[in-house]
Amino acid sequence: MLKYYEYSKINDDLKRKQLLEKLYNITKELEIDYPNHYHWFHERFCNELDGKVREIIFCLNNNVPIGVAFLKNTMDEKKICTIYVEKSYRNIGIGTQLLLKSFSFLNTTKPLITMPEYKLEEFNNIIKKYNWEKTEKIESCYSEKNEIVFNGILK
Repeated sequence: MLKYYEYSKINDDLKRKQLLEKLYNITKELEIDYPNHYHWFHERFCNELDGKVREIIFCLNNNVPIGVAFLKNTMDEKKICTIYVEKSYRNIGIGTQLLLKSFSFLNTTKPLITMPEYKLEEFNNIIKKYNWEKTEKIESCYSEKNEIVFNGILK
């Protein structure tokens, strides 16, 4: 059974701590494209994880995390920092639900979002569906790969 949650609404501190590592671990493979992903998540993102500036929206299947969105919402930046769905659960609507819930938290359907250039094809349907605008191409931004920016300028 699929269920969606906002991390900030979980009240049990022990569950929150255990869940945080599980939510990070499903995105671990992103270190290929983002070598500083571990440090960014644990040292930067989690320090502002308050449900106002930073939030995690996630999907569980039988209490196992299978999809996640890491979000940043400030006056200057409304950003989907990370969106990820486990490979065996893709193309069944989980990513769409995570996006819709992210849009609600960020109060926009055109958040700042970046992705490696080689993944554009994978996200093409979403880019078209929400009419996201390519606004930057940054060479060797997070790694040796080019990063494509949509809906704003990367700060």
